[in-house]
Parts: sequence; C-alpha cells; structure tokens
Amino acid sequence: MTNINTIKKNRRKRKANRVTFALTLIFIITFLSLMMTLGNMNSYGDGDVEYVEVRVRAGDSLWSIADEATPAHRDLRETMYEISKVNELDDEIVYPGQVLQVPKVY
Repeated sequence: MTNINTIKKNRRKRKANRVTFALTLIFIITFLSLMMTLGNMNSYGDGDVEYVEVRVRAGDSLWSIADEATPAHRDLRETMYEISKVNELDDEIVYPGQVLQVPKVY
C-alpha cells in the first residue's frame, strides 16, 4: 500500500508542477506581448503622426529642429530620422527658408 500512496503523491506533484509551469509560461508570454505593444505605442507610425511645417532659420540645423520637436521620452535620433524620411532629405544639411514637415510635439 505504501508504494501505491507514494506513486499517487508523485503523480499529483508532477501534475501540480506542470500546471505551475504552464501558468508561468502564460504569464511570461502575456507580459512580453504587453511590453512590446507599449513599446510600439511610443514610436512614430505611418499615418498616425501629425506634422507641423517648420521654416528653417539661419543657424538652424536638423539636430536643433529635431531637438525642439522631440518629447522627453523619445530619442532625438529617431526624430531626426523621421524628419529626414518625411522630407526626403539626402543628408542632414538644411537651408534657411526651407520648409520641413516635423512631427508635432505631444
């Protein structure tokens, strides 16, 4: 009888371990999915970004314009890239009088 009770206890432990593992795995997958979703919410998307026109003044650079347009939670280089892409700039040089589409600051 002792062997049968030991076998039953071991089976229950294994089943409990499987359930614990499955729940932990589900939690981790859910957590990672949530973090990826929240991470993407801060990035510039295609079409969901509002732009404002900015006229380049003497002494302005792409860096200075992007710096003014970059919220605290973003990387300035991402804004520079977005400005370059939207305005089809070949390099980082901007000229006084040039009008640029710049992401609106929120």
